[in-house]
Amino acid sequence: MVLYSFIANPGQLNPLFLNLIDLSHPNHILAIAAGVFQFIQSKMVISSEIKNQLTLQFYKAVNAQMILFCQYYRLLLLGIFLLDYHYIG
Repeated sequence: MVLYSFIANPGQLNPLFLNLIDLSHPNHILAIAAGVFQFIQSKMVISSEIKNQLTLQFYKAVNAQMILFCQYYRLLLLGIFLLDYHYIG
């Protein structure tokens, strides 16, 4: 099967990242690290974009709500994944 005519078929893909992390299996440490880094990035982006004093309170409220919502949603998805991985699959 050819996806694009200008890209050759690699045959077999290597699931190892830097010959350290096997990406073909679930990695909980990598998932937690991704969540932590997304949290840090969201804090950095929001703080760098706020310039107007009138919208500062609005941005703070929305930022707090989105961070909490995203963290709870991410924990919910992680819990569903772990239940599915350990008990069903």
